[in-house]
Amino acid sequence: MLGLSDALFGIAITFLALDFGADPPTAAEDVGGYLQANLSKYFAYAFTFLLVGFQWWRHHKLFRFVKRRTDTLLLINSLLLAFVALVPFGMQVLARNGGSPVSLILFAGMMACIGGLLSILWEYSVRRNLIIPDLDPAIIKHVRMQLLIMPASFLMVVAGAFLIDFPKGPLGGFGFLLLTVIVGVIATGVFAPPPSSMVVERVDTTRAPESAATRARLLDRIRDGSGSERLKIFTDGVFAVALTILALRLTPPQQPLATGSDLLAMLSANSPALVAYFISFYVITQQWIRHVHLFD
Repeated sequence: MLGLSDALFGIAITFLALDFGADPPTAAEDVGGYLQANLSKYFAYAFTFLLVGFQWWRHHKLFRFVKRRTDTLLLINSLLLAFVALVPFGMQVLARNGGSPVSLILFAGMMACIGGLLSILWEYSVRRNLIIPDLDPAIIKHVRMQLLIMPASFLMVVAGAFLIDFPKGPLGGFGFLLLTVIVGVIATGVFAPPPSSMVVERVDTTRAPESAATRARLLDRIRDGSGSERLKIFTDGVFAVALTILALRLTPPQQPLATGSDLLAMLSANSPALVAYFISFYVITQQWIRHVHLFD
């Protein structure tokens, strides 16, 4: 379940970039105008990338405490992933409509559904005793409050899109969305995690005795969701998808290839894209190798 979730989050977060690269400028003097015309797309991409990454982190942290699963838990998680897979579509609508109220309602509604389903996952896991046995109620409450803040923030965006007359231009809707999410992030930070001492003796009583410092570090990792395994899987998925979609910029022939000259003509027409593909593939692969060595 976690492997599928990480892969889908990774694919969704990478597909956000598929809206770029359409009709790029062919002259140097047109680059400035092209970048300015697509400014809303770049803002929407960066903002949505951070949001999806934040929701994945919440999912990662939640399942540091969930140790068992049921078919219902899998179903709720699958519904969550269905909304995650729709995020690139929501981002395209938001970017192409310059943060209009209708596009804000669609995008914020999707993000509210993701946040709400994360909260439902947690509540179901707590009520069905799928979490770490005898987990301190203060930790349960802490996770609950953190999971509720983001969907509440996006529901405020939906309400604002109905009630507020935003200024014309992309800064009106985007500005309200950004401000609301920043307030939500700050509110999330207000709920500081409970101290490690609150989970001592409750996480795993089968482990051999260890030093107090070692156990405290372990409990901090469980509480904060800072294990690296899922991070490595998630990052590998992003790299893999990024490497694969490089080939999407190659243009297949519109007519059947009847002769060798047709093949050469097709390759010649794609030669700049092929050169860029192999160079980009090499550069991304080198960065991935460095990332692997970083976690060795």
